[in-house]
Amino acid sequence: MDIPNVLKKIKHLIFIFFTLSISMASSSTIKGVIRDSNTNEPLIGANIMLMDTNFGIASDADGFYMISNIPMGRYYLNAMFIGYEN
Repeated sequence: MDIPNVLKKIKHLIFIFFTLSISMASSSTIKGVIRDSNTNEPLIGANIMLMDTNFGIASDADGFYMISNIPMGRYYLNAMFIGYEN
């Protein structure tokens, strides 16, 4: 058993874990489903935006949306769909 090589591998694994922890802690994801409150039908193609940012996405055929890589912080979410109020 080569102790110096084992220590190098442990240091390398700690470095990888530390790097991943920092990168995961610096961004976040918002996801959900948007539906009509009366019929419970998904709103396909609704625009979901984080106010005062360039982050946003359109919901899919099931009303699902996911906005990734958002810097940590506090945001207002705005949903827009033709025929509905914001």
